[in-house]
Amino acid sequence: MKTMRTALGIDPGRSKCGLALVREDGMIIYKEIVNTELFGQKVFNTVREWKPDIILLGKGTGSKQAAAQISVSMPDINLIYVDERFSSEAARSRFLLENPARGLHRLIPASLRFPDRAYDDYVAVILCERFFENERA
Repeated sequence: MKTMRTALGIDPGRSKCGLALVREDGMIIYKEIVNTELFGQKVFNTVREWKPDIILLGKGTGSKQAAAQISVSMPDINLIYVDERFSSEAARSRFLLENPARGLHRLIPASLRFPDRAYDDYVAVILCERFFENERA
């Protein structure tokens, strides 16, 4: 029986980074948003605890700094860069779908609503999903 691979997706940013651990079958094991000052240590701890098969880094704002932080604690780690184009838009849509409006906010169309918190963790999930989809294609 083939075991499911896991990917640690990273959406780098200037002040915060999204992290997500996603299985090849699409199961989201965990996702969170981390302050950039804590980012390197959090990635190190996550890799040590979960031992992902693949580490994906969004190729956008903050990717060079994120890669540098990761290489400090894990110099032999192999990062795979993933195109981030339109991932924020997809993440915003998914966030709003999974976190429906309450009260009077339900009257506002989803296209006019804005998430009530950062959603970089959702971007990290989408990066993982795209990677696995491209592999299957």
